[in-house]
Amino acid sequence: MSQTVERSALKDQPFWQNLQQAADGTLFFEPVGVHFVQVEKTGRRIDLILRDQTTLTSQLVQSTVDVMAPDRLVADSTQAMCLPLLWTRHPQHIYLAGLGGGRLAYGLHHQLPTTYLDCVEIEPVLVQVAQDFFGLALGPYVTATVADGRQYLAHCSPSRVYDLMFVDVALGNGYTPYAMATQSF
Repeated sequence: MSQTVERSALKDQPFWQNLQQAADGTLFFEPVGVHFVQVEKTGRRIDLILRDQTTLTSQLVQSTVDVMAPDRLVADSTQAMCLPLLWTRHPQHIYLAGLGGGRLAYGLHHQLPTTYLDCVEIEPVLVQVAQDFFGLALGPYVTATVADGRQYLAHCSPSRVYDLMFVDVALGNGYTPYAMATQSF
């Protein structure tokens, strides 16, 4: 079951108005790997939830947006991830591994519109969900590549320099892909 909210060519206002007017309930639900990817609307809040396919009980909230204040980063963890900006105030190029709902990328682009953001996400459906339900707009400054985050870096040009790197590939249950949890990484 999927209810897609179309992006408008007119900036972001119609996009957010469409989401505000959407009925509460499940907006998107699809099996991906060992999880169901679910987008749930409750009032002015939309959550991206990963639900374990075998038990259906675990609910890992990956991203949250307040459709009445979409520029505000709701999750404490997303706000905390922005702290490196205190020391690197004018980054030119940022790497983000683990897109989820794209709220960190959305917030960074909102605050740093001329900074290049290279987003890497291993699950293609999450790139689409980030665009359809969480306001992520891809373009010349924000790109999303479907790939393993470590392999992506291994294949980057040696001349590529990132001012900041955000690695958010862990699930709320503590699981982190081994390749991105090693000392060599």
